[in-house]
Amino acid sequence: MRPDRLTLTAFGPYAGRQMIDFAALGVQRLFLITGPTGAGKTSVLDGLCYALFGESSGAERTDAHLRSQHAEPGQETSAELDFALGEALYRIRRNPAQPRPGRSSAIPAEAVLWRLTTTGPVVLADKVRAVNEAVHGLLGYRAEEFRQVVVLPQGRFRELLTAAPGERQSILRTLFRTTLYQRIEAGLKRTTAEAEQSLRVQDAIRLRSLADLGAESLAAAEALRQGVALRVAEAQGRAEAARAAEAAAAARKREGDEAQARLTALAQTRERVAHLAAQAPQAEAMRARLALAARAAGLAAEGATALAAREAATRAAREAAEAATAAERSAAGFARATAALQAAEAGEATAQARLEQAKALRALAETARRAAAINQEVQAAAAAHGLAARAAAGARAKAEAAATQAAAAAATRAATAEAAAQAERHRLVIAAGSSLARDAADLSGLAEAHRRHTAAQARAAQAQLAADRRVAAARTALAEAETNWRADAAHALASGLAKGAPCPVCGSTHHPTPARASGNAVPDLSLLRREEAGALAEQAEAREAYAAARAETAATEARRQQLAGRAGAGAGPDAAPLASSLAAARAALPAAEAAQRALPDLTRATERAASLAAATRDAAAQAEAALNAAALRRAGAEAAARERAGDLPPEAADPAALILRAEAAEQAGRAALDALRSGRDVSAAAGRAASAGAARAETTAAEAARLATAALAAQSGLDGAAQAAGFADAAALAEASLPAAEAEAMRRNLDAYGQAMAVAEAMQAEAMTRAEGLSPPDLPALDLAARIAAGAAQAASAEAAMAGNDLGRMDEGLARLRKAEAELILARQAFETRKSLSDLTAGQNPQRLSLEGFVLKSLLEESLAAANRRLSGMLGGRYRLRAREEPERRNAAVGLDLEVQDDWTGTLRPAATLSGGEGFCASLALALGLADTVQAHAGARRIDALFIDEGFGTLDAESLDTAMEVLMSLPGRDRLVGVVSHVDSLRDRIPARLEVTPGRRGSTAVFRFG
Repeated sequence: MRPDRLTLTAFGPYAGRQMIDFAALGVQRLFLITGPTGAGKTSVLDGLCYALFGESSGAERTDAHLRSQHAEPGQETSAELDFALGEALYRIRRNPAQPRPGRSSAIPAEAVLWRLTTTGPVVLADKVRAVNEAVHGLLGYRAEEFRQVVVLPQGRFRELLTAAPGERQSILRTLFRTTLYQRIEAGLKRTTAEAEQSLRVQDAIRLRSLADLGAESLAAAEALRQGVALRVAEAQGRAEAARAAEAAAAARKREGDEAQARLTALAQTRERVAHLAAQAPQAEAMRARLALAARAAGLAAEGATALAAREAATRAAREAAEAATAAERSAAGFARATAALQAAEAGEATAQARLEQAKALRALAETARRAAAINQEVQAAAAAHGLAARAAAGARAKAEAAATQAAAAAATRAATAEAAAQAERHRLVIAAGSSLARDAADLSGLAEAHRRHTAAQARAAQAQLAADRRVAAARTALAEAETNWRADAAHALASGLAKGAPCPVCGSTHHPTPARASGNAVPDLSLLRREEAGALAEQAEAREAYAAARAETAATEARRQQLAGRAGAGAGPDAAPLASSLAAARAALPAAEAAQRALPDLTRATERAASLAAATRDAAAQAEAALNAAALRRAGAEAAARERAGDLPPEAADPAALILRAEAAEQAGRAALDALRSGRDVSAAAGRAASAGAARAETTAAEAARLATAALAAQSGLDGAAQAAGFADAAALAEASLPAAEAEAMRRNLDAYGQAMAVAEAMQAEAMTRAEGLSPPDLPALDLAARIAAGAAQAASAEAAMAGNDLGRMDEGLARLRKAEAELILARQAFETRKSLSDLTAGQNPQRLSLEGFVLKSLLEESLAAANRRLSGMLGGRYRLRAREEPERRNAAVGLDLEVQDDWTGTLRPAATLSGGEGFCASLALALGLADTVQAHAGARRIDALFIDEGFGTLDAESLDTAMEVLMSLPGRDRLVGVVSHVDSLRDRIPARLEVTPGRRGSTAVFRFG
């Protein structure tokens, strides 16, 4: 990869659009990036790295630091790079996330990748993620590898050459990213500890299983199981015999119950027949009442006709009375309406006169209103003239104050911009020092956390041991209680045996050895089982707590070791100056950041103040013009008022009173006319209602007389028919009648009575047949014998069940024991395998190399081979770098200690003994060798560019000459080499320079030659 052109916009110190055209170097492949401290030399490398990968060239500079503090609010930050891969040309542009002007939301990050062809650019990817993947596919690098291969940081590889093995190990870890191997070693160590703990747990499980079975070995436990199986077979035989005796006693009890049931049924049927026979007279009376009702039902039609005639006559009489009353009310209403109409017609003339008076008053009020409006215009013009005068004076004062404020705002903005320019430098210092401070603080906190977790793990182990003991105690108590209960139950059965009487369990009349009581109090078995279950639950919780505590301890220890390695690498002789710089930067940063935050507001405030000054000047001129116009309007309004005042009569002084009088007269006239129209309508309606009421009263009276005559005739006919049917009169006929529902209910009752008597007599005959020849049984004796046999069978079954439970628990315990034995073997094999592998990767081998140490040693040897190929062309080929076979100190990292072989003298010596120039050459050769090794192992494409940020200011003249010879040899194979330095003497030695110049409005970068 070869960069061709880099364009930065509002990026870092570059406020506008800054283009850096590397093609302008022509055949010169070595150039110097120079400028004062803080000018923006490193920002060129940031722009190059950000364009390709979306990250800066230093981890301490984040996206938030990339936007230029000098940029205008509406200008977007971007980095664009044209680069070549072989013959193919590409362009990539990225915009970091940045504030959206005038809005609270931010503009999201953007990225686009093109391939440049002869027909124009072709988009390859236009999303950030897609562009990242495309760049990685083209280059084969991520940002970390790129920074290691392309940018050689200041002083880092001189430090690598002379560092102690432990420090060199930390540097190589960063370069080659071997934390993977550290994680592998830690993972193996962790899994070994877990396997060892699992082995202990499996052994404890096996021991607990043996303790639960009360045996010392698997063979002893199997022998115990055979004895329990024999007891189970004997108990099951006794239970079978007891169940047979129980079945025989139960059969005898069922036969007695059946005989008693038949005798009871016979007695109940006899009682039922006698009860029904006593109800026969009532049934006969019900039949006679139904016959009388049947004769009355023959005259139902005549009775209904007479009833309907009476009801019709009653309704007609009521309607005739209501019609007569309504006719009287209608006649009275017509008389009242006629009198009201006559009174309204008498006031019609007065109403017309009041309407005419209202018209005259309204005309006079309108004239008075126009005069009052002219007077108001005079007052408004006078007030406007006063306001215009005050506004003109105020505008002149505001214009003067705005001019003063504009000058003050400009001065404040200039001072704030000067302070804001220092914020970025302070942030870089703070970011560099804070990382080490955080690691030290975290390490201190983790040490205390590790002690707490270790103590918690010990407490959890004690709690687990106590829980195991409680489970064993609970199981022992339960077993003893069950044994005592079985002995007491057998004794209770044996105490009821009599000589020569059959046993209620087995039926035998011989009782040679009755069971004896245990002699111990039997506790509540259910309570003991709950206590056992509670102990098992506590045991499970204790085991989980121990596992959690052990995991927390391991995690804390791993994190503590990681931080200890990082903190140890940063605790060098430069710690005190770094702390001092960090404190100074932290003290100064708030003020600088406050200045940065305030700068946009101050800029806008300065612009607003200038605009306000111009606006107030214009407003003052407009106020003077308005004052003159207001004076002219006031004079015109006063002349019109004087002219209108001579045309009004004295009574027009109050227009509102005239309007009120006009409205009162108008309302009175209209009310009188409305009353006249309403009286005429009411009188006509009352006359029509009176005529209709008289006609209806006459009609309803005639209909009522006709219906009364018809009712009398119907009643006379009903009386004659009742006497002819054998009833005294119509009242006797009505008393003999029955409602249809009541008569139907009587018939259903008679039918039910007959059916019940037939069923009762049939059941009585059947019961007599079933009870023939039976005598009453002795049910209490049969019931007692059945309960005794059932109790004996239950006790025998319980004994068999308990024996079976013992055998089941024994089988479960044996299964757990066999499983524990097998898992113990597997756990021991797993632990031994992991232990040997963990020891090997942790350095417990003949070479005393850990897995990571082996990888680092191999990569360092490969890097030294590449470095020696370069170093052979420097310093007359005198020196070669090599790894010391045995470390100088016993605890140093094996294979990472460097020494220099002097081929002129044939001796070996430490690298730190090289002179300044020799050390620079060796350091640079080692740096380039490491870069080649990193590139080779990253599997990336060749990158034809190299940027060296080295401390040339520390070299003497001779060493600088040597360094320049080396730099001049680097651009071989068309490699572009950029040297970042502010050393003035390099300007004369390197003709091609990218000069970075700072300014109040941002930095600029220009290529210069010669």
